[in-house]
Amino acid sequence: MAIRKPIEDKEAVRQAIDFALKGELIAFPTDTVYGVGSIVDPQAVSKIYRAKERPLDKPIPILLSDDSYLEKYAKDIDAIAMELARTFWPGALTLVVRAREDVAEAVGSKDGTVGFRIPDYEPAREIIRQCGGAMAVTSANISGERNPLTADDVEHDLGDRVAIILDGGPCRIGKPSTVVDLSKEKPLIVRKGALAEQIRAILEK
Repeated sequence: MAIRKPIEDKEAVRQAIDFALKGELIAFPTDTVYGVGSIVDPQAVSKIYRAKERPLDKPIPILLSDDSYLEKYAKDIDAIAMELARTFWPGALTLVVRAREDVAEAVGSKDGTVGFRIPDYEPAREIIRQCGGAMAVTSANISGERNPLTADDVEHDLGDRVAIILDGGPCRIGKPSTVVDLSKEKPLIVRKGALAEQIRAILEK
């Protein structure tokens, strides 16, 4: 079973960062649900697919520590993307935009698009910051199973598939982010989650 430590334990957080930087999987809370993450590296990301039993045609989103990294990893960021990011980041909004070719390839994207988000939870952002400002992160569960809202949920599904679980108690929001695809001609909400109505209001202005 994975090591399980409170996220308030600074030594445990350092240990988790060390695991991630070595290409291992770590699980930690965000504002929405618990995530399982790795550095943005094809070999490390492949472990996420195996651990979650995730279909290979579903790219892994990227969580950023702050918005300065969006332009580093994505390209062709338009005015709508910038407005949504300014309004809802950090927060429960994932923006699907065109990414750099090497970045898209690393997280399993076949069409060159990747979902980006900044979590509204400083401990998670600090982990991401220490891992280079970006991590491949998705929900810490077996694909298709219930959302992981506690460390117990993560342990149940992935306890023997990650190096460490950082326990931060129940996630504050408790449901996934809303996903907006900005890679097409017209913005499209492809998953309704937290903030869905507020996001829709801006898109319909």
